[in-house]
Amino acid sequence: MSIFKPTPYIDFIPPRLTQGKELYISYSVRDPYSNKMRRVRIKVKHIPAAHRKMTVRKIILDLTTKLNLGWNPFVEQDFPRAYSYLFDVFDTFLSIKAKESKENSMRSYNSYIKIFRQWLIERGFDDKTYVCAFTKTIASLFMASIEGDDKITARTYNNYLKFFKSLFNWIKDHGYIGENPFEKFKKKPKKLTKKIRRTLTDEERGKLQAYLSENNPEYLAMCLLCYYCFIRPKEIALLKVGDIDIINQQVIIRGEIAKNDNSSKRTIPDV
Repeated sequence: MSIFKPTPYIDFIPPRLTQGKELYISYSVRDPYSNKMRRVRIKVKHIPAAHRKMTVRKIILDLTTKLNLGWNPFVEQDFPRAYSYLFDVFDTFLSIKAKESKENSMRSYNSYIKIFRQWLIERGFDDKTYVCAFTKTIASLFMASIEGDDKITARTYNNYLKFFKSLFNWIKDHGYIGENPFEKFKKKPKKLTKKIRRTLTDEERGKLQAYLSENNPEYLAMCLLCYYCFIRPKEIALLKVGDIDIINQQVIIRGEIAKNDNSSKRTIPDV
């Protein structure tokens, strides 16, 4: 069950028909620039009397639906693309980035957005939610959910924050929004993200190798490639059968999987 409507943070007073000296539809909505409620009037006197009741009812229904989904006439004046659908904007971002990014980067982008999209869906957002409906408050809730996950470290939290700042900067630069909702969030301090490493003793290495030889030889092979051939774990995961030259005892690191984009060969030592 959703804990809030798709756009609970855009304040408005629903439209209604007002009869005075003039006949008009009126509603109020918060101006994001002044943070004050402003009234909007739509004159309906020009609508033929025979069709006025039905037409006014439809206008009020359409306006209420748009306001509930996050539409704001004052935002639309400066950012007409703000009423693009949020999930469509994500797809556009991924489509453009696929043309200019490496496979590894795209894998990360897709993963982050998949997690984000699922989080939004669980809280009431759908494929008809406007991009402008995503506010700082919702960004805060999302980052709080990341921070509160016991499986996510401070380093991973910073990686999430870096990606979503970058994503919404792209959205801002392309005219969908006027402000990045993630901009004011700060990274976790270095003292919390610093990796703690120590060197295994000769005795520990011997025990590890003996255990893996008997119980998990595949993982032992990964360890040997990493520590004897100086191949990064991610590069090992992306190796193909053809990259291993048994005759010459070499492993070929292709440029498309190498961190520095340069191809290289690593000699397999006799262990």
